[in-house]
Amino acid sequence: MTKFKNVFLLAAMAVSAGFVGCNKEDEGESADGGSKADGSFEIKVTVNTTDITTADSVIFELTKEVNGNVTYVQLAKGTYIEGVLTITLPATVDDKYLSSEPPPEGVTVSGDDPNGKGFNTKGILPIYAYKNGERVGRFGYGDETVEASFLYVYGSGSSGTMKGPSTENGRHYLFDITMKKGWNMLFNYYDDTETHTYHITTTEPSGRNLKWYFNSYNE
Repeated sequence: MTKFKNVFLLAAMAVSAGFVGCNKEDEGESADGGSKADGSFEIKVTVNTTDITTADSVIFELTKEVNGNVTYVQLAKGTYIEGVLTITLPATVDDKYLSSEPPPEGVTVSGDDPNGKGFNTKGILPIYAYKNGERVGRFGYGDETVEASFLYVYGSGSSGTMKGPSTENGRHYLFDITMKKGWNMLFNYYDDTETHTYHITTTEPSGRNLKWYFNSYNE
């Protein structure tokens, strides 16, 4: 399996397990923010939770593995004050934190030279809250079956698509991604019907009540 496939397949698989033991998560308001003219991505949203009202800092982190050693790279720093989460993802990311691999087998990539370079977010928004130098939880967007993550795309082109089915270790995946240069929000969910398919899409699923929430690490 290539690194590029890991970006998406691990994201999808995390949906089925990512909410285990998360019934303490409090719902928040709908997502707000989006891409700005300079290519950055702004998030400013109220998160209703009784677990935390203010954090010392909020950090968007990338997990990077080099020669078997895992490190955490800070890509953006924001605030969480009196229930309001504010953070802006950078317009550009250093090449050393990016990777480019072929798409999963059976999936077609097309468009204006979309060089997909993805962070292995494993199906979650890696936005962590810190207090007294320690992680105390993370912020996310979704519901009991849908979880959002981010894909970063760059290259000479400005848009493209990644579509089609793929099968890996007996699991079925369906990609329906319309990429733009910069930050893209992905929605990952499992279709527990006859198809038993993991969906990875840039289209927010309809009929869902997706919310921002905070998942506390304190039991």
